[in-house]
Amino acid sequence: MVLRARGGRLEQISQNSPSYSALYYVLLFPKGENGWHPRIPIRGAQLRERGENARQRDGEKRARSQVVSDTCYYAYYLHVRDGPQPPLFYGGKLFQQFVVDAWANCEQRKLNWARTHQHTLISKLYQGLQDATVHDRHDGEDVGPLGCKLILPSSHVGSPRFMIQLFQDAMAICRYFHKPDLFLTITANPKWPKIIYSFFPGQTATNCSNIVSRVFEQKKKTLLKLIDNGFFGTTIAYIHTIEFQKRDLLHIYLLIFLYPQHRIQDSHHINSMISAQFSDPQLQLLLYAKVTKYMLYGSCGVDNLQAKCMVNGKYSKRFPKEYRERTDWAKNSYSLYARPDNSLVFECNGARFTNQYMIPYCPQLLLLFDCYLNVEISARLKTIKYLSKYIYKGPDRITMEISDGMQDEIKTHLDS
Repeated sequence: MVLRARGGRLEQISQNSPSYSALYYVLLFPKGENGWHPRIPIRGAQLRERGENARQRDGEKRARSQVVSDTCYYAYYLHVRDGPQPPLFYGGKLFQQFVVDAWANCEQRKLNWARTHQHTLISKLYQGLQDATVHDRHDGEDVGPLGCKLILPSSHVGSPRFMIQLFQDAMAICRYFHKPDLFLTITANPKWPKIIYSFFPGQTATNCSNIVSRVFEQKKKTLLKLIDNGFFGTTIAYIHTIEFQKRDLLHIYLLIFLYPQHRIQDSHHINSMISAQFSDPQLQLLLYAKVTKYMLYGSCGVDNLQAKCMVNGKYSKRFPKEYRERTDWAKNSYSLYARPDNSLVFECNGARFTNQYMIPYCPQLLLLFDCYLNVEISARLKTIKYLSKYIYKGPDRITMEISDGMQDEIKTHLDS
């Protein structure tokens, strides 16, 4: 940020200046309040709890341990409390920009630390310099540049090494136990009562990602507790990750591993957990309403060739499915769920939906969580690596420029 002083002189300030937020987001900080800076002390109980450990360190480390980090500051500042609310929470899209800016500052600080502490990260272990010197010097290759590589460690959340490590851990779990039994996907519902109740006048879920995230975290804990308590059977392990949709809604991908005596045995076992058809609107009206609201695949086919799922006039998502009177289950193949050709039809916006457009779901969980909740049988051995890579693929990226990226992983991470 560049400021013009009263005398005409230009002055540049960094994002670590306490005046940065008030000067950049004038509407959000009309009183000119100070924002985060590296010298905010920790006060009260937190300081007392850490005092004993801090006194054992030298002066520099002690001073650094008694200041508030930018991550903790923004987490505290973005938490809604009782009483009059600051203008920040009424900022709409400007509030979104502030949150992204705050995250970018925190991310940049962590990357700067990684760049200036390569000796701490023991980067030589990643470079393979000795191997290159021993095995490649007979080729006349210049091994000088090999010692200049900048690495981004696996401890940095979101880095390629971080994702690769998670994938390898997931594969190790599969190797130690067995292939996963269930694959569950759940997406946040912006109309959950707890979210609506927390809104201020004029707010929407899109502009309150902090509230949506907090409510979704509680839903996630409830789901994992149900699984731990044996909802699908005795669980031996599970793997999950959380992602954000472009419209700012969270969803979780979850792989569930069951004990051998509780694993999928036959088609009747599948039908007790998963359904891919309409419920009876006369006997299960509430379930029918939720199924038609969340679990129907969008209209596609010859009547709507412009749908996103249509590629060259064909269904890219394999919808609509074929009618099937019973569930067919094979131990190492895809499960084909029952989709009877009955008289149940749901019409919406001029489109007609039958059981062919039904996304598999768990009726009990759908009633409990009131949101999109897809449950699939993961029976094929070939699906293990795909599902593990799918849940740990990381965010979507586009590469703008690659220049000597193999030597500077930090720059490559920022460029993509």
